Amino acid sequence: MRRLTAGVLVLVGTLAAAAACAHAAKPWSFPAGPTDQLAVPGEVGGAEITPEGDLYTGYGELAFWTGARLAPLDERIRSLLDGRWPVVRATHKDGPVRYQLDYFAGRTGGQAAYFVRVVVSNRSVRRVRARFAAGWRWSGGKLRPDGDFSARFPRPATAQLPGLYTQPGEPFSAAAAYAFDGRALLRDGRAVYLFPERPPGCV
Repeated sequence: MRRLTAGVLVLVGTLAAAAACAHAAKPWSFPAGPTDQLAVPGEVGGAEITPEGDLYTGYGELAFWTGARLAPLDERIRSLLDGRWPVVRATHKDGPVRYQLDYFAGRTGGQAAYFVRVVVSNRSVRRVRARFAAGWRWSGGKLRPDGDFSARFPRPATAQLPGLYTQPGEPFSAAAAYAFDGRALLRDGRAVYLFPERPPGCV
């Protein structure tokens, strides 16, 4: 049985086709580097939705690329599902193709997990080419003089006194060994990222 790293990331993908329809204008937002937080009740650590729309934890960052040329995702406008549910939603348009990402937290196998559900829709009446990719990296963001990365929280971090900042995680290791096992990406034998073998509706 595979051992799961705490805070394992799970990517759930679906593809959908839809007829052209009116698309409401996005709300305006002034933050240059907005971040949103996800957490599981009772867990010390959490996850961050980065300014670009990646999913970052104390164990690594799940980054996304979209479009026919696979450009890095950079979607800074988010909303809550139905305005209140603990599901953060971001939508990104590339021509007639709409990418919808829903981020939420929960438990799997008794451990905290952070999920991303991706829906790709064709909003035109013609066939179009759409691509979506996910990749794993230690951290995105610009490296700062203090050694941390811009808009990413420090990790791992252990509080010297109760109540101070704490974030479980692992330090960077250039010697870490990565491998795929079924639908899991393993680092040193522990799952850090789970993905569907074939997203529903994908051909």
